[in-house]
Amino acid sequence: MMPCGTIWPDGCALRSVSSGRRQTIWDYYTGGGRQHRKIISLPLKSCQGQQNSGIVEKTADTTKETIMRLNMHILAEHFRREEVLDSHIPDTTVLDLKNIRKYTPEKKPDWENYVYLIDGEIRQKDWFAGWDPWSDDKHMIFLNTQDIPEAWREEQWILLKTGTCASEVLERIAGVFEWFQEWEERLLRAQIAGTTLKGVLRIAAEAVPNPIGLFDSSTSCLGWAGELPEKRDALWELAVGEKVTFSSEMYQLYKKLGILEEVEGRKAAAIYRLGDETWPDFMNANIYDAKGKTRLGNLGTTALNAPMTAGQLAVFDYLASYLSPILERYHQTLYDARKQNFINCLDRKPVSKEYFWNRMSAGGVSDKRRLHILYIRQLIGDGEGLYSLEALETRLQRGFLEQKNIFVSYHNGIAVFACDLDSSEKMDAWIGHFRKLAGEVQFCIGISEMFDSIEEIPDGYKQAEIAVGYALNKKKNGAVRFRECIYKYAARKITEDLSIKAICHPKIYEIYLYDQEHRTSYMETLHAYLESSCNVSKTAGRLYLHRNTVNYRLEKMRELFGDKFIEESPGDMLFSLKILMN
Repeated sequence: MMPCGTIWPDGCALRSVSSGRRQTIWDYYTGGGRQHRKIISLPLKSCQGQQNSGIVEKTADTTKETIMRLNMHILAEHFRREEVLDSHIPDTTVLDLKNIRKYTPEKKPDWENYVYLIDGEIRQKDWFAGWDPWSDDKHMIFLNTQDIPEAWREEQWILLKTGTCASEVLERIAGVFEWFQEWEERLLRAQIAGTTLKGVLRIAAEAVPNPIGLFDSSTSCLGWAGELPEKRDALWELAVGEKVTFSSEMYQLYKKLGILEEVEGRKAAAIYRLGDETWPDFMNANIYDAKGKTRLGNLGTTALNAPMTAGQLAVFDYLASYLSPILERYHQTLYDARKQNFINCLDRKPVSKEYFWNRMSAGGVSDKRRLHILYIRQLIGDGEGLYSLEALETRLQRGFLEQKNIFVSYHNGIAVFACDLDSSEKMDAWIGHFRKLAGEVQFCIGISEMFDSIEEIPDGYKQAEIAVGYALNKKKNGAVRFRECIYKYAARKITEDLSIKAICHPKIYEIYLYDQEHRTSYMETLHAYLESSCNVSKTAGRLYLHRNTVNYRLEKMRELFGDKFIEESPGDMLFSLKILMN
């Protein structure tokens, strides 16, 4: 058990209270002002008929076996924001941890099971003494250093502020492991003793905000819904029509939701299908066998062909019959809030950056994502099979199940907030999926440049709007990137107010007039030459000419317009050429 008075971040402590109820980690997070916490995943295990199988056996250093192990996401939450200089913890991490150890060159590290504290006082060349290139995943906390080796940067690590006490970090993190291991032991003992589901949930609630999440994977709908305090409270309010505080009234709430009845002697051999219209994250809810170790499948597609515990069966019955419409409503409410945030940004209305990313993060979008704005317009046809904007928006929202896209009917098209389309392959895959949803109807898609700040959303939309306008003018069914049409757009806008002579480099204007009078191709040759970084061979290849022909034209231009006119201002001349040639 974690000792009374153990100090946690922000000065909070886990301690006993007069009622005998331990102050929970969840109390710390809600009472201490913490904004975010990763849900803990633990499949409920059936251990009836076994004699203390799987019980934690503690040693001076660690445990021989652990029921549920912590990961780097959870450990990172036990450092104050100002303590952490940098970190790298991928969202896709699946390996769990048993405990923390201090890294020493003399001992071979167990990278897969322990997080290692690496002190910068150890010489960096000694860091590699225990390096194992064949180990899939390594977990590290760095102290008193600013220089993390390049080979280690793709691993999982947290870099703490210089001057942090190593012994204090070891004690703090070891305390986290100790508390959770003691909690796991009590949870397992309760199941072995045949404690009611209500009793098991009471113990589970000491460590997790949503005990139902124990029966699911951490990426499931329940884990997601219970992850942030405001989402949790909104979910309960939707479920029962009133706000219920989790710590003191949780059991009455579960009674209202109808999951506290005991289910005796039942076994499952059925397929749970929640339907296409429900929240898609339900499909990620993993189901385990009676020992809780072998994954049988997920709630959406796989038959449950093994016995389940009463608790598991009750929860999955509850999921299939009751919770899906509640979470669907909640998910739609949250999606609508994210849409309104996006519209406010498009309209250049004041939007709190923190509030914006807090809402977006609920759908897997972080403030470090690479972002694009896409703008979709329908090509005018004969009127057959055309979509209304509202119908298209709904179709896209349902068709793109991942919440990294937000679709909004905006002016005469659909504006899309999209992230992680940072390569041509990803963008092409997105467009291909869109085409399948659109069917035979033809659409133009304008794509902005990539950006990473919400302040750039209006500019990104303008870029996408310009690109889709170019596609509409050309009757081009497909996608056009802003960079492909920027010079055409610039030429049109500039020449509306200025003459060609006013916007051109003087030498380029001379060449323009000469080409017009003598029907030569000096502008085309010079454009290809500058685009090829003044390489004659590459220029010849672009123009399908012999290099001697290119050399002749360059020498002729130097005779007509000056010996060194090309070298004087190649950038200005290239811009003028692009404007004139578009």
